[in-house]
This record gives sequence, structure tokens and C-alpha cells, in this order.
Amino acid sequence: MRDTAQALRARGHEVVFLERAERRPPLDVVHGFGAEPNLRHLLLHAQALRPLVVSPVIVLSRGREEQVMRVAARLPLLTAGRMRLQILQRADAIVALTAYERDVVVRLVGRDATADVAVVPNGSGSLDAPVVAPPPELPAQPFALLLGTVSARKAQLEIVRVLAPRLPVVVAGGFHGSDAERAEWEGTVAGSGTTWLGHVDDPAVVAALQRAAAVLVHHSTAETQSLAVVETLSLGTPVVLSDLPSHRELAAAHPAHVRVVAERAQLADAATSFAAHPPSGPAPAIPRWDGVAQQLEAVYARVAGRSARS
Repeated sequence: MRDTAQALRARGHEVVFLERAERRPPLDVVHGFGAEPNLRHLLLHAQALRPLVVSPVIVLSRGREEQVMRVAARLPLLTAGRMRLQILQRADAIVALTAYERDVVVRLVGRDATADVAVVPNGSGSLDAPVVAPPPELPAQPFALLLGTVSARKAQLEIVRVLAPRLPVVVAGGFHGSDAERAEWEGTVAGSGTTWLGHVDDPAVVAALQRAAAVLVHHSTAETQSLAVVETLSLGTPVVLSDLPSHRELAAAHPAHVRVVAERAQLADAATSFAAHPPSGPAPAIPRWDGVAQQLEAVYARVAGRSARS
């Protein structure tokens, strides 16, 4: 959301975060992200907030998780799924990050995919980050990079245990979990010789890590569209990903740079293969955030035009 706002401002638009605004200025379009309770309250109790564009940011996998969400959306209880459905039903247009998310929205709301739901993927800020030297503590030999907060969903603990015996591992990200889980993580890091940099918030340093890595490994259990993945791809570094719909879409679009593996036991083979035989050819064509802003402008213009005519 921050990168989107910055890109829209750079193209001459005024962007206001309504939750932070002391006063509500005249608005041409309202763009809501997610399905949090505060967003639902704001939209359902402020009828003047139109036209409305919604980015649902649905983090799940095809199969049982999707079925549970669809059932929860129809329950009379105020579940997260029902909040999401209420917001989507209020929307004048919906922006999905992937084709899979678009299809979920169509199944959930019953919308016509071509008329009401646009697919606008994440952009890459790494392409515009200043070029700096990577941290000095990186391994001298090719290494696998793990980016993002260490958590059960992103499964870095299991990934390190699989990768470290065959390929050095560097992890950049803070930690989310209990004290016992942190102790287990730190013990695994120390015992495997993994380099844990902790949270890295400088975009230039993150981009330096992405350039220096032989491969990014991202084997999360659920994902909408990972910024870490698309940013790494934009710099030409290959990625090994879990078998999720959004990852399969990336593999179909960029087969030389993306490998999808279903089981974590396969991660080491895929990662070491990329380390030994890097992909040739140009880096995948990932849009910059300015390109994302251009696509959003088209959505905004369409709904604003419909609102003016109604």
C-alpha cells in the first residue's frame, strides 16, 4: 500500500489515508485494502465513500482453505470471511493481485471477471533502489536467501533444516512466535551455520542481498503474491517456491527463473541446481511501481466515470 501510494503521488495524484486524516477531503475514488474490521466499519458506516475500489488481499491456498473461507462468508456470524464478502459486495471495482485471487473473488461474489475484477500485480521497488554493497557477513560461496519475518507460515525453520546441509543459507527478517519457538529457531541457526541478519528495512540492502544470492527460497504455506519473490525476480535472481496458485502463475510466466516444488524435501535439489546452473537470458519483466500506478489509474478512471454518469 505504501509503494502504491508513493507511485500514485509521483504521478501527480493526491493520496489520503482516511484513518490518519484529521479531515476528510473531497475524494474522486476510495481504495480499500484487505478486510480488516476497521475497514469494514469505515466503509459500511460512511455511505459517501464512493466510488469504491477494493483490493481483497486473500491469503490462502486452493482447496480446503478456500472452501472454508467461502462457507464462513455465508454464515450469519461476523467472521473474517463474512466481513470480506460485505466489503466486496459494496465495491464498484475489485483489484486482484493474481488470476487465482480474481477467480476466488468471482466464485465468492459472483462477479463477471472481465467487467468488474482487474488483475494488477505487485510491482518491484528493488529495480529503483540504490546499488550498495551487501552486508559483509555473507558467505563467500553461493548461498540461498530467505526473506521475510520468520514465522510458522513461512516455515523458515524447516527450510533451513533442509537446505543448510547442502547450501549456505542467509535469512533476513525479524521473528514472530513464542519464546520457545524463538529458542528453537536460534538453536537451529547456530547449529546449521546459517547467517541470520535479523530485520533488514533498508530497501537498498535488501536489493543487495537479492542480487548477491544464488537463489531465493520461499516455501510458505499460503500467499497472495509475495513482494520478496517478485522483487527478487526483477533483479534476475531465480526463486524456488511452494506449490501455491500464485507461485504456479509466476512459474508459467517465467519458467527459466522459477521452480515450484511441492515437498520441502525437494528444496535442496532445486536450490543447488540453480546455484550450480544460474538461468541465462534477461531478468523477468516485473513492472515497477509506476507501471502498477498506471494500471490502477485505468481502474479508477473507469469507476469514477461510471459514478459521474449515475
